[in-house]
Amino acid sequence: MTTKQTQIMFVTYGAGHADIVAHLLPALAARGLPEPVVLALTTAPLRLAQSACTLRRCADYLPMEGYEEAAEHGADLAQGVWSEGADVSWEETCAYLGVSMVDLEAVEGREKARRIYDKLGRKAFCPVRFMECVLERERPDIVVTTCHVRMERATVIAARNLGIRSVLIEDLLGYSLLGPYPYGKAGTLIPIAEWPDMAVVMNAAVKTIVVRNGFPAHRVAPLGQPVFSEWKAQYLSARPTDLFEGATDPKPVVTYMTTPEENILRAHSETWIALARRRPDINFAIKLHPSTEEANYRKYYGPFPENLRVLSKEPALNVVKASDLVVLFRSTVGMLCLMTATPMIVWDTTEGEEFLPYVTSGAAEIVQDDTDLEPLIDKMLNVTSLGRVPPQHKLFDIPDDAAGQIAGWLMAGAPEDASPPS
Repeated sequence: MTTKQTQIMFVTYGAGHADIVAHLLPALAARGLPEPVVLALTTAPLRLAQSACTLRRCADYLPMEGYEEAAEHGADLAQGVWSEGADVSWEETCAYLGVSMVDLEAVEGREKARRIYDKLGRKAFCPVRFMECVLERERPDIVVTTCHVRMERATVIAARNLGIRSVLIEDLLGYSLLGPYPYGKAGTLIPIAEWPDMAVVMNAAVKTIVVRNGFPAHRVAPLGQPVFSEWKAQYLSARPTDLFEGATDPKPVVTYMTTPEENILRAHSETWIALARRRPDINFAIKLHPSTEEANYRKYYGPFPENLRVLSKEPALNVVKASDLVVLFRSTVGMLCLMTATPMIVWDTTEGEEFLPYVTSGAAEIVQDDTDLEPLIDKMLNVTSLGRVPPQHKLFDIPDDAAGQIAGWLMAGAPEDASPPS
């Protein structure tokens, strides 16, 4: 007797979330599911164009009964948000906005729906009826989302209505389920009517947080995050960039990862360059954010002292591996540092809330006044030289081969009570 193959569908948007799906597709293909359907929203097709999947867009489902006005509504709304040369086509923009507005009007009425949209924009959308039609057409056994907003939120609700198993893969620390909660404090769990059947989280520590906030423990699978898992594997196998090629006297290397925020970039750069001039006993590096043009940066801030390098083309993971200490403002590069136990300082004098809890979790040190930067660098380099690097924080522990772990679990039907990888 032949066992029926589990049919899996993904709904994802944007390059970052779509990246999770792109990492899962080869692992699924290796397990006998070569080209699952992916409804790729907004800019997701750019990331998934070369992936082994059956790519769908909202426009591919039109015309559809009940959505005869979608194109007209979409064209009206798109006039204010679409421009020539945009990453999302005119046709897809109209389809996405159109089906979403048709569903909003069905719930709120035409005039009220337009007032809501004018106030909230796309945040007003949750096209459940449209996603029910899509799921009925595709007929998956499991539908997987990568966040919980707009059409992905609608997907989970629609799947629940149709009796289709739904899985949410959290990309970070449970923010889709709980909102942007401060570390150590309660989040705001999404309504029970919107709960996915299963949630995949990064590790056991994130599972504990999610469960503490009210989501059932047997419905949380701590199987990892595929993008971070591969990032960690690449780091372990990467060769450190020789930042100071030809140097004869070994010095510690301290790297600052820049921010695209112009005011902070300027203040930090001036302080960092002045520090490098004062401290010839340390080698300093500046790794530019991808949005910063190296030639313009050099023209504005140069010339630089001999013990400072400005980097732009070198991969972040190679630079981190070559560094004894990394300093950053707010960056997901911090995830790479913490999941590889690389010493790290958060340099943040704004007194704003953390995007990720590097400091509040106790995993990283913070500088809130520029005068404290140099002493803290000295302190941490001394700790590192003595081999006293703190153990990895459990919140940033990334299981190996998360893509394989999740793919195998999905192919098995996404069962409850999934154990973390050993």
